[in-house]
Amino acid sequence: MIYTDGIHLISSESLEELHAFAKRIGLPPRWLHNSPRHPHYDLLTAWAREAAIRAGAEVRSSRQLVEILRTCTYLRRR
Repeated sequence: MIYTDGIHLISSESLEELHAFAKRIGLPPRWLHNSPRHPHYDLLTAWAREAAIRAGAEVRSSRQLVEILRTCTYLRRR
């Protein structure tokens, strides 16, 4: 599942899902922050935020995004 707080874009499933979603909505690869614990794309413009939500990203608070990432098994293998 893909989530956003309106500023960040994350995946609860895999980096592959995150990259595929970002590519589908037209985010530049340079917007990726490939942090080991909190990989995410920054949504730097209004069109990016709107595109993410239109494409199905679930809106959550920033705190909820951190909690989602803490439970992601794919991040434990990094």
